[in-house]
Amino acid sequence: MAKRKAPDEVDAANNTPASADSETHENEDVQQPRKRHKPAIPKLMVPRSRETLRSNATMENMSSGLLALPPELRNEIYCLALVGEEVTVDHSAHDTPGLLGTCRQTRKEASSIF
Repeated sequence: MAKRKAPDEVDAANNTPASADSETHENEDVQQPRKRHKPAIPKLMVPRSRETLRSNATMENMSSGLLALPPELRNEIYCLALVGEEVTVDHSAHDTPGLLGTCRQTRKEASSIF
């Protein structure tokens, strides 16, 4: 058993006043402070070249159901979607129909009809 030091004695190793609380025991459980996990930092997007972006856009366009149709059918769809008997223009809304904003090819093909 370890010898208890008087409260007025000084611990030579730490040069601090010795107390009953500073006494260590082999069987005593010492609680370690919990480690805080830092929130994950989102990874920055890696800039890609224009060629890479274009090839990705081309691959996405190929998977589009609309662009898989023949041009004649796409033109009919553009007419049905963009031309009606009554046209209401709301200048507070978007300037162009949403269909024209889907991709470059659709915009190029349908803008002449609109």
